[in-house]
Amino acid sequence: MNTPVFQTPSDGIYFFGYYDLSALNAASTRLLAHRVPFLDRLPRDGEAAEIGYFDFPDGQRFHRLARTFTWNWQMGAMLQWLGPDYDTRVIFNDLRNGHFVSVIHDLETNDQRILPFPVYAVEPSGKTAACVDFERLYWFRPGYTYQGIRNQSKKANFAPEDGIWVLDLESASVEQVVFLKDLVEFQSVASMDGAEHYLEHITYAPGGRHIAFQHRWRGADGAANTRLFVLSLRDRELRLVSDSGRLTHYCWRDDETILAFGGAASIAGAVRRRPTLLKAFIKPMLPVYYRIRGIVPALRQILTQDSYTLIDVESGSVTRLTSEHLAEDGHPTFRPGWSSVFATDTYANDKTHTLCLILFDLDSNAASHIATLSSSSQSERTGWRCDLHPKWSFDGCYLTVDTEHGGGRGIHVYEIAHPQALQ
Repeated sequence: MNTPVFQTPSDGIYFFGYYDLSALNAASTRLLAHRVPFLDRLPRDGEAAEIGYFDFPDGQRFHRLARTFTWNWQMGAMLQWLGPDYDTRVIFNDLRNGHFVSVIHDLETNDQRILPFPVYAVEPSGKTAACVDFERLYWFRPGYTYQGIRNQSKKANFAPEDGIWVLDLESASVEQVVFLKDLVEFQSVASMDGAEHYLEHITYAPGGRHIAFQHRWRGADGAANTRLFVLSLRDRELRLVSDSGRLTHYCWRDDETILAFGGAASIAGAVRRRPTLLKAFIKPMLPVYYRIRGIVPALRQILTQDSYTLIDVESGSVTRLTSEHLAEDGHPTFRPGWSSVFATDTYANDKTHTLCLILFDLDSNAASHIATLSSSSQSERTGWRCDLHPKWSFDGCYLTVDTEHGGGRGIHVYEIAHPQALQ
């Protein structure tokens, strides 16, 4: 296993958050982190996380910048370096005066600008951000949203006026660019009737001209479905790029291609969209499936067709990646400057309680296991689990992960060799 070049100290509980952001600034001299006082449950109303940074690679003192009351274990407070320089300012979400907001903090002056909407994804140049209604998301995504506001009026399974907004980070103006009503009416299927509908996992394309996002719905039977859309921010053209029903995590390879897990059509995906078939045939067979899936490992693959896929945004064509190293769901992200190399991870293994950090080269179809890290069996399968969520530095020289390896919770940083080192 590779040795990390940096680890947060054992004097506190540190983490960064999701996998599609860089914890390191552009010069790789500062490492952003959240610091919290507990690690064995979800946050409650009024419990703050401190926001700060470590000097990289040798600093062991946490430089506190601010605190936030809007955080969760999976995504933190959407804390990130703000472009275009990714060095002097950070942005994060907070709860101020009874409202969810975003905050731009200047590290040189300590000045703060308060913006009227919490951000979900920030455009690469740092000019705009895509936003969702976190007050509504609260009712449908425990573990991925914030405490502090329980707006009962937004608890309805379907809110036609919900959607995605674009926030101008300079003028603070807000414009709605997606309406949930339009998505539900677009090629509607039977499983949408009466289901909980919400939007999440928004990302900007590298060029900033498009956003991708997931429309998800969950019926009374608990079956969840996912569609992946891409929206052109110039002409508002909306494109459905994955309708398989089972897409989980994804990232942009370039402005034309998305890498996703579970993005191919499958038997299981088709059945999940038909509640009658699901209730009559699939649910009675689940106990049998769970008993034999360990004996016949290929059964899950045959039924779900789950794999990493490359999706062409323009044509909608899907190319499956069949490497044995990519059989498990994870959090992929491409190495900056390399269209063929990406990092991903695995969830905790039920028997060994370990997670793997993997580097994969599409050109050579080769993988390198960067690290195998232990996890806490008590946190696995909970909203406070510790996924690795690999994050590249802007120069592609380092990978940062959150981990419970060795006890507690902290951040490890690995130096990554040239892709030609993959064997």
